[in-house]
Amino acid sequence: MNSFDAYVMYIALKRHFSSSYDYVKYNGKVNVSVASLEKRRDKYSFTKLAKQPDPFGLAVANLFEDTSKWVGDLFDDESQRVYTSMKKRRETLSYTFKDQLLSLDNFKDSFTVVDGQHPPLLKAYLRGKIGPETMIILNSLGGFFDSWDAKITETYQWPEVRFKLNKLAQFFDFDRAKYKKIFKSVIDEMSD
Repeated sequence: MNSFDAYVMYIALKRHFSSSYDYVKYNGKVNVSVASLEKRRDKYSFTKLAKQPDPFGLAVANLFEDTSKWVGDLFDDESQRVYTSMKKRRETLSYTFKDQLLSLDNFKDSFTVVDGQHPPLLKAYLRGKIGPETMIILNSLGGFFDSWDAKITETYQWPEVRFKLNKLAQFFDFDRAKYKKIFKSVIDEMSD
């Protein structure tokens, strides 16, 4: 990867997480030029980004967290922590998924919207008790986001969370059959 490739990737990911632009659909292509990179004061940050061991992962993790993140901030301690946290969750995904499900109080009611309020699962996600990967897997298995759209009356926080999770899901592959099996084992464990 060179600095221009890093620039294109960063701009495309920033648009992906903040607008209707779809990185996957457009294969990361955006209308930028070498001249536009050369005009930027932060052009050397893209050279630094290109030299990172995982520039794509670093950018995805941080732009998912904060779409206003400036490219130069991707190298500070906080950005590295965000990236390392996402990487760790994904490396230990089956353990993390099961552990996060078991941490839910009254699991069966966790998906239920009462009186238009956030369901317990969403509250746990907003508190950081449940990770984005767990939410994406659960929605893939149960498709409850559409139901929540119809039942949650709050119109700011949930739509933003759903938008970001749907965008992140495009960069998150997992073995659906494996996680369905883990999900069933957790339900069986909680039923005992």
